[in-house]
Parts: sequence; C-alpha cells; structure tokens
Amino acid sequence: MNFTLLAAACSLVTAFSAAAATPKPAPANVRVEVQIVAVPLAKAVELLPELRDPDSIDEAFTQIQEMLSSSEAKLIAWPELRTKSGQRAVTEDVEEMRYPSEYVEVSRSEHEPPPPKDASKRVDQDPMRPTAFATRNIGVTLEVEAVVLGDSATIDLQVAPQHVRFLGYESFDANPEAKGREAKLKQPRFYTTKTNTSLSLRSGQRVLLGSFVVPEPLDHIEFFILQAQLIPVEAPAAAEEHEGP
Repeated sequence: MNFTLLAAACSLVTAFSAAAATPKPAPANVRVEVQIVAVPLAKAVELLPELRDPDSIDEAFTQIQEMLSSSEAKLIAWPELRTKSGQRAVTEDVEEMRYPSEYVEVSRSEHEPPPPKDASKRVDQDPMRPTAFATRNIGVTLEVEAVVLGDSATIDLQVAPQHVRFLGYESFDANPEAKGREAKLKQPRFYTTKTNTSLSLRSGQRVLLGSFVVPEPLDHIEFFILQAQLIPVEAPAAAEEHEGP
C-alpha cells in the first residue's frame, strides 16, 4: 500500500472536515449614513479637534445633536442607505435645474415690442435665444460601495457624499451693441462641497469626512460626518407547530 497517498488522503479529509465545522459568518447588510450639518464658525473651530480624534468624535457628535435641537446649528441633510457587501448604492435628494447653455444672437427685427425712443438707455435682458440646455442636480447625493472583510467587523468603504447649492444668477455682457446699448445673459452660479475617498472602519465607527467653509449660511463650517454599521440579516422565524384537534 502506498502510505504517502494514504496520508495525503487523510490530510484532505481532515481539512475538509475542519472547513465544514468552521461556522460561516452570518450574512449582514451595511448601513451607511452621512450627517451634513452647518455649525457656526467659532463653535466649529472648537469642535474640529474632537471630530478628528477617533476617541472623542462620538462626544463631539452628541454636542452637535444638542446644537441642532436648540437651532444653534443647521441640519443640511442626513442621507442614509443600506447595501450588500460588494454592491454599489446611491441615494439622492435633489432638484433638477435646467438652464440655457448655448445661445444664438437674435436680430433686432425679432424683438417685440419695439425698443423705446431713447434706445441708448435700453438694456436687452434677453438679446440671445437659447439653443441648448444643461441640467444640474441641486441638493445632496451619497454614493457608497462597501465590502465586509473576513473578520465580520471591519468595513472597507468607497464613499462619495456631495452637496450642490444654487447661489443665484450672474449677468454677463454678450455682444455689446453700438450706441451704448448692452446685451445681458444670465447664468446660474453653483457651489459644491464633495468628498470622494476610500477608508476602512470598524462597525459602528464614526469619522469626519470633510469640513468646508461655505458661502451660506454665512460664517458657518459644513461638516460631513459618516457612520458605517453592519446590520445582521435575521433568519425568518420558524413556523409554529400546530397540534391537531
């Protein structure tokens, strides 16, 4: 008998038995949330060191919740989503804003009603005709791809939260005409705060993703505070046995 082959076969049987006996990790989804909050500048500067410290961020987060309750801070958005390990997920709270992006000049004869007698003082508010439009999403978007590691306690995240503001319209000179007449075009102004990063977190951990000095609210800093958590998938309850009459 070939004892080498026999020993190898026994080793394979032992390995398969050990693998079968090892309990598989329970299936779990990943819940990801990002609180986007605007904090007054002086208080935000005071909180920043605590928010950056893993040992004190939870206490700083509690302070921010108290500030929200007292209206000292402003909640911008709080997107949350759940996803399976290895799957990309997106949640949005946006308004689609459509605006002209390309124009063609309008001839003088096409303007109605006719210009006033003192045409030198006239300002054309819409001297150009739109020929193409663009769309911009105003609001908050959260994109996430989460992978649960083998220890069933650590989460690898690819995450991209974004906040787009509409700040109003800005006028531009377009083909100024003779005799002092002006042509004006209005274009929207946007302001974006965004973070796109990869990181590893333990389940339940919070982390400061970004801090931004924003144009509105004035003299505020906008924080992106992320938390990722494993949510076990509960097995369906066993059907109750019914006794016969």
